[in-house]
Amino acid sequence: MTDYSTLFEYPAQPADEQRIREIERGLGRRLPDAYARLLSETGGGSLSMNTCYLPEIELPDGDVIDVAVDSIYGNGTTSNNTNVDLLEQAAFLMEEWEIPREVLLCADSEDGMHQCFVINYDLSEFPAGSVLYLDTDPDGAKVLVADSFDDFLAQLEPHPSISEAEEVSQDGIGIKGVRYGALSQPLQQALAATPTPDMEQLLRKATEPITDSIGVAITGDTPEGRTFYDVVYWLVQHVEPQHDPRTYGHWGCEGQELTFGDLMGDSFTVPGQKYGGVGYTLGSIITWWNRRVKEGVLTETENGYIMDESYINQVLDHLRQG
Repeated sequence: MTDYSTLFEYPAQPADEQRIREIERGLGRRLPDAYARLLSETGGGSLSMNTCYLPEIELPDGDVIDVAVDSIYGNGTTSNNTNVDLLEQAAFLMEEWEIPREVLLCADSEDGMHQCFVINYDLSEFPAGSVLYLDTDPDGAKVLVADSFDDFLAQLEPHPSISEAEEVSQDGIGIKGVRYGALSQPLQQALAATPTPDMEQLLRKATEPITDSIGVAITGDTPEGRTFYDVVYWLVQHVEPQHDPRTYGHWGCEGQELTFGDLMGDSFTVPGQKYGGVGYTLGSIITWWNRRVKEGVLTETENGYIMDESYINQVLDHLRQG
C-alpha cells in the first residue's frame, strides 16, 4: 500500500472517517478509495519537490507540456498555513474558475489555477474516476492523465530543479531575495509615488514572514499574508486605485496600468534564484479584499477602492517597531 506521507513537504490535517463522510456529503461526491485513504493518513497538502512533477502531457493540438503539481486538496490547512480544504477552498475555486460540475478539483499547479487537475465523475468522454489535466483559460483543454487517482500519484516525479540545485544552492536564497533582491519597474514606480520615505524597507519587512528558504509565496488567509496585501495595496492606490479583486489579481482590463502580477512577477529576486517573484492565488487576493471591504478598511470611490489612512498607518508603525 502507498505511503502517502512521503508525498508532502507540508501535509494538512489527517481526516477521520466522520470528517471524510462530512466532506463527501458537502461535495455530493463519493471520493475514490485512494483519495479517502490519502486524506485519512495526511489530509492532503503541499507536495514535496521529490514528488510533484508530471511530465509529457500531450494536448489536443499536439503540443507536449510538463506541469509541476503544487498542492493536493484535502482537509483543513497545511503545516505552513495554506488552505487546502476540499469543502472550503477547492469548492470556492471551482466556482471562481468556472470548473465544470461534472468533475472535482483535486490538485492545483505551480501556475496556480491556470493549470489544475480534476477527478472525472460525469463527463461522458472520459472514464469515471479518471484524473484529467484542465486548462482553465477559455476553450482550455481537458486531457486524460491517469485512469485513477492512485495512478495519478504514481506518475509524479522529482522536480527538474532538484538536480539543477547542485549548481546554485537554493537553501536560504528566499530571504536573500526579499532583503536584497531587485524589484520590478512597476513596483519601484509605486514605491516612489507614496509619501512614506521608508516604504521600501517596510515592504521588504512585510514580505519576510511569507518567505521560506527558496522564495516568497502567499496562498492562504493568514495574518502575515493579509499584512503583506495591505502594504502592497497602499502602494498601488497611489498609482491606480483598483475597482475589483479579479482584475487586480490576474487579468486587468482595458486601460488598466497595474495588476498584482505586474508588480510582483520579477520582484525580490537575486542572481541564481530559481523561484523569484511572489507566488500567490487569486483566491487569496479575493479573500483579503472582501475582508477589508467588510471591515471598512477599503472604501469604494468613483476612482476605485481607497484604503483607510489611519488603518495603514497603524500597520506601518507596527512593522517599524517589529
